[in-house]
Amino acid sequence: MPVNGRDSVAMARKKRNNTVDYLVYLVIRIVVAVIQALPVSAGYSLARMIGWLGYTIDKRHRRIALENVRHAFGDDLSAKQQDRLVRGVYVHFAKVIVEIAHIPRKLHSNNWKRYVNTHEVGDTIGLLLRERATILVTGHFGNWEMAGYLIAVLGIESFAIARTLDNPYLHDFVLRFRQWSGQTILSKNGDMDRILQVLSDRQFLISVGDQAAGPRGYFIDFFGRPASTHKSVAVLALRYDAAITIGYSYRDRDSFHYHVGVAGIIDPRDYANCEDAAFEMTREFNRQLERVIRLAPSQYLWLHNRWKHKPPTPVAKAKAA
Repeated sequence: MPVNGRDSVAMARKKRNNTVDYLVYLVIRIVVAVIQALPVSAGYSLARMIGWLGYTIDKRHRRIALENVRHAFGDDLSAKQQDRLVRGVYVHFAKVIVEIAHIPRKLHSNNWKRYVNTHEVGDTIGLLLRERATILVTGHFGNWEMAGYLIAVLGIESFAIARTLDNPYLHDFVLRFRQWSGQTILSKNGDMDRILQVLSDRQFLISVGDQAAGPRGYFIDFFGRPASTHKSVAVLALRYDAAITIGYSYRDRDSFHYHVGVAGIIDPRDYANCEDAAFEMTREFNRQLERVIRLAPSQYLWLHNRWKHKPPTPVAKAKAA
């Protein structure tokens, strides 16, 4: 019998060092408290220092990021520009931590337009008003937590799929933040029955869909190279006639101001005559995600080894004797 998200956390707690987990949690709580006590501008200054430090000492992920950026932009950017982009990635995600600490105190239903510009969201709202199951899928680009929080602030009921963190104290802390504005978080490992029920009830599901999917994923071009991509979103959309909206959220320059929008909508009804509809829908997601990443490439998680899995090598047919 599958375990739910809470049971998964309990299992993780048994296998881990409880004292170390709690100390890590306390350190992070202190860091968050310090960030919240600072103005956002001061937090950004701190983030720039932390980002530069991370770039300097994190050699493994820096090497992965430089390799990814070289393949993606080698014809357009010099080696110096590629290096600058990767440094910007470290700074960006340090800034994301600052923003996450401040979002609950700054972003509210009566002032969100001060911090967010929305783009092409009307069709998605129309889907929800027609009570059609909708899956908003995004990538590790910009600040995806900002987008999820905004959806809840606007009073739109949503259910977001997230991984259970290994540290149970951190898991509960992050869960409280994510559900602060009313969003419901479902475990990607333990809440499959609830996920299916959300779609069956024609509700709004949110997922991040750009992680490496292993050797059994769809190998689809992403920045010019085949990348193993999860097929589950497309499969669920076909099964439940759910429209897929491709969302994004990226920072406008060096400010607490974001562009949040929909890059496109993938309707499974448009793929009814495709031989492999799930593959074609997943390919369209990759294409649209790549397009929005190019708007602000330093805000994408190039540190993730997205291309670590290689497509299976076709077996050559044996020559006739």
